[in-house]
Amino acid sequence: DAASVDRLASTAFDEFGGVHLLCNNAGVFSGGFVWERTVADWDWVMGVNFYGIVHAIRSFVPRMLEQGDAGHIVNTASMGGLITNAYSGPYYASKFAAVGVTECLAHERRVRVAMRLHVDCRWHDTGVLAPRPPPREFVGSVPIHPGAGEDLVAIALARQHDDGRAERQARQCDRRQN
Repeated sequence: DAASVDRLASTAFDEFGGVHLLCNNAGVFSGGFVWERTVADWDWVMGVNFYGIVHAIRSFVPRMLEQGDAGHIVNTASMGGLITNAYSGPYYASKFAAVGVTECLAHERRVRVAMRLHVDCRWHDTGVLAPRPPPREFVGSVPIHPGAGEDLVAIALARQHDDGRAERQARQCDRRQN
């Protein structure tokens, strides 16, 4: 719930003096026909998969901007934010919403250039599906490719220390993407 995420943000800022990397990664699933899912099913899935991200954005981002340092936000949406399938309406709706709010936040970050934003839509390369990668303009200079989540975190952490590791990691991502 919003209050517990706000307490988490307060604790993180109090204990560590700031937050420079925010990773939002949670997901629950309720399967079956869309019309047979209860309101409780929809509330639960949207509450975790979508509102978890919204609560984190509302609790952390203003404080991250206020601290004045560069920050990174990684929202994990899964492939469910890019494709759909049967028997998974609440899940896919919540993941599309997660991608949508992430893209909106990316547009808004242009007002505050110190914030970088990444969306990670994981999938396993079976060759069956060709996912739509997030538009490059939404991720700054960090290359995005399927399964890039660990790379993004490594790049963000390395950039905090500015010791050259970030650029080496970004080049490795580019090589794997090509």
